[in-house]
Amino acid sequence: MHRIQSPHPATLFALLTLLLVLLTWIAEAYGLQTIHPSTHEPVAVQSVLNAEGMRWLLRHTVSNLYDYSSLGQVVLGLLALGLAYHSGLVDALSGTARLHQLGQRSLVALVILLGAGSHLLGDVGYLMLLPLSASLFRHAGLSPGAGILTSWIAIGCTAMHYTLFLSVSGLLLLPLLYMLIIHWLQPYQSQFPYPSSTPLAMSLTRRERRALTTALTAGALYAGLLLWGTYAMSDLFLGVDGSLTRSPLMEGIVPVVCLGLAWMSGVYGLVSGRYRSDSQLMEGFVSYLPLLCDYFLLLLCCAQFAALFAYSNLGSYLAIEGSLWLSTLQLPTPLMQLLFILFTALINLLIVPTGAKWQLLSPAILPLFQTLHISPEATLSAFSIGDTTTNLLSPFLYYLPFVLAILRHYHPQSPYTTLLSYSWRVSTLLLVSWMLLYMLWSALEWPFTL
Repeated sequence: MHRIQSPHPATLFALLTLLLVLLTWIAEAYGLQTIHPSTHEPVAVQSVLNAEGMRWLLRHTVSNLYDYSSLGQVVLGLLALGLAYHSGLVDALSGTARLHQLGQRSLVALVILLGAGSHLLGDVGYLMLLPLSASLFRHAGLSPGAGILTSWIAIGCTAMHYTLFLSVSGLLLLPLLYMLIIHWLQPYQSQFPYPSSTPLAMSLTRRERRALTTALTAGALYAGLLLWGTYAMSDLFLGVDGSLTRSPLMEGIVPVVCLGLAWMSGVYGLVSGRYRSDSQLMEGFVSYLPLLCDYFLLLLCCAQFAALFAYSNLGSYLAIEGSLWLSTLQLPTPLMQLLFILFTALINLLIVPTGAKWQLLSPAILPLFQTLHISPEATLSAFSIGDTTTNLLSPFLYYLPFVLAILRHYHPQSPYTTLLSYSWRVSTLLLVSWMLLYMLWSALEWPFTL
């Protein structure tokens, strides 16, 4: 008996798009409509199966690719990573770190910590840590796909926290995240083995060691120049208020990191003798770009699905109606808090990731929770729990096509359901654990912010 294969991720999202078109057509036929709680304007569910919808689709089919994706960041990341791998810098660093002697548990813990800290650098975690984790696991004799999933879960479940409670509880949940990943790591490696599953022990030549030292020195000089330009040269890279928040440095952190990695890789390749001409250097830059073929196919289907969902207003309608329904309930305060967390976790799966979710829910929820003597910080913490724990399951995450393309590069038969099959267990257990911590924190009346 032949096992039924899971559909290609692009096929799956194409089918979801057709289903969405049908659902929104039915919803529009029944005239589903609500009022935006902030602007007090009508929010009606729209379908593309009418004249206006067809005109919108023709105008935006191409622009949807750019609006949905971080296409520029992905291209920059692949150029820098291609040079880093092609020059031999990644292999040299892995060999120096003696990953073949590092245990599986230590490597998982390292990737989780890197994923949790990557949010300080914006989108760099998705662009750099995912493929680098695959390389780290491969050099340690583990499945590269397991490395990708480990970093994917670590980044997705450890979003930046805004309150004291979220920061403390997020750190407390890292050991649970570690144990969950260790639990499913072996089954995944058995399901998707990799041909070179033996540890790669590398010995660098004298010239390669000198090249690595020179590259690391070049990287340190690059970082020093950034610090000098930020703090010594009339606050060149700081924001208008003199801080790093919304500064040119943080807004351009992806090209900054990519340029630094490319600079170190080029220096290593030249000193090690790998590159003897500019043509060889350019070959290194484009060596990773074949990944874009699979990425573009996935992006086309994911982007149209996300854009049609946003155009339909279906997610906004459900969020507004759901928050208004919650505000009419007369339930005990702890139960109201739990329901709000669960509702936010569900809505996070139905809205394209933007700041609009909080704007949609807060007008109805904040006044309700204030009457229950729940502070705005506690309300924001409850919202962030639901919003963070289901990031992994959202089909609208901007970097989902990139994650799938990287995963399928090592495991071509790995479908989208692979991500879901491991992610939903982690998301569910983290959601339950975080809710329990939230209720304990509230019961003890500890402050949610300093």
